[in-house]
Amino acid sequence: MSNDQTAKERDQLLNHWRTAIAKRRDWTTFHQIESIHSILSGAPSPRRSKFPIRDLLREFHNQLGYKALNGGLCAGAILRTQSFMDTNPRIGSKLGQTVHIEHTVPVCVLESEIKKRKFSDSTEALAWYLAGVRDSTDALNPVSDEWDKPFMRYKTLFSDGGIVWNVFDGEQVEPTRFTFDDHVDIVARLLRHVGAEDSLVGILAHQTV
Repeated sequence: MSNDQTAKERDQLLNHWRTAIAKRRDWTTFHQIESIHSILSGAPSPRRSKFPIRDLLREFHNQLGYKALNGGLCAGAILRTQSFMDTNPRIGSKLGQTVHIEHTVPVCVLESEIKKRKFSDSTEALAWYLAGVRDSTDALNPVSDEWDKPFMRYKTLFSDGGIVWNVFDGEQVEPTRFTFDDHVDIVARLLRHVGAEDSLVGILAHQTV
């Protein structure tokens, strides 16, 4: 990745997150987070959604800037493949779509794992989601080579010479070394950089999954 490409991708990322923070300082008020907490706790909520948790997770993901549709172009994605960054033009609509970013941990796994948990409030639910689920595939299997390494799921991509970039730091992701703690650290530093409230960063910084 050239220096110009690095700067361009990073600028897009930072501009997106600055706008997201400016629009909403308190992320615990996202109705998707409130609905998930209500569903799991059984507590009544005027904002409780009739949609399944998997759809609420997708909606919240979109709010954070990972959607391709409607001009989103996955601008909030911190970790991007080289092929994604080389794509021009980036078209997110279904007609002529050229870009799409999938969940590193599949939504079905997120839904399955989140149903096993009880959150005391929406803040705890938000922290868990931002930190990323560790109880997924082989990433939490202590006898697996994928223990705590979410990008080991993409063995084929990396064996074929594919590259994933941490756009915020301008560094390549090493799948055999990158852990969930690395992910939490990047998100926390990104939030601080774009001016997020200390309380929001603190939710993530003190999260254990």
